[in-house]
Amino acid sequence: MRRFLNGIRSILFNILFYLEMTIFAILVTPLCLLPSEKAVRTGITVLSKVVLFTARWVMGITLEFRGVEKLPPIGEPIILLSKHMSYMDPYMAFRLRADLTAMAKKELFMVPLLGTIFKKIHVLRIDRDAGNAHKGTDVVADQVVTHGQALLIYPEATRVPPGEQRRLKSGAFYIQEGRDLPVYPLAMNSGCSWTRKFWHTPGHVVVEVCDPIPRGLKRKEFMAAMHASVVQYSDTIMRENGAILPPFDAQKIVTHKK
Repeated sequence: MRRFLNGIRSILFNILFYLEMTIFAILVTPLCLLPSEKAVRTGITVLSKVVLFTARWVMGITLEFRGVEKLPPIGEPIILLSKHMSYMDPYMAFRLRADLTAMAKKELFMVPLLGTIFKKIHVLRIDRDAGNAHKGTDVVADQVVTHGQALLIYPEATRVPPGEQRRLKSGAFYIQEGRDLPVYPLAMNSGCSWTRKFWHTPGHVVVEVCDPIPRGLKRKEFMAAMHASVVQYSDTIMRENGAILPPFDAQKIVTHKK
């Protein structure tokens, strides 16, 4: 019976979720013609609240933020280095910093309406070709500093289900290195409830802002600190909320496929 009810809730939730995004894109795209991006960001804030409200009251997914007080105020450029498990993640990140921008694969900029919105809020176009982690990072860092924004980076480069291990990308290291930007990791368990697939389950989602990664680290040290916060601590949060995960095994790490 529980699986049947979760199935009904998932169907209703997915219908509402994609309907909300469609309405948002139609209503907000004309606002991109305004000189300021404020109206577009207000629209994204409203969408984030609506989506998370729908997740709670339709799908039964509750949300808890921890460590938010660690983040500097809006206007101070930072990097948010986040675990990525579901479509829920960017909406939660936007609730942390309304000045959020991100990096998106170039193909997304060709999507009608979405590409226009991305450009308005200074989302950075990237090419996911292997081996390009350090190229153009000065331009990215300069934009973050110029606009005083929070740059959201998913070092796994794709949504990773609970228990699966992916090799982390090193782009964040090169971006923060050039302008000495503070880096705040985000650990979470969103994928245990809002999955990569169509069917979701009720649950309690925790998003925790970890202590900033120490500045001045060498690449190897930075990557180790990133893995400890973004991956291993996310596993800890998942286990605390009842998830059963295999132990970490470096031999099972896979490289992201395009």
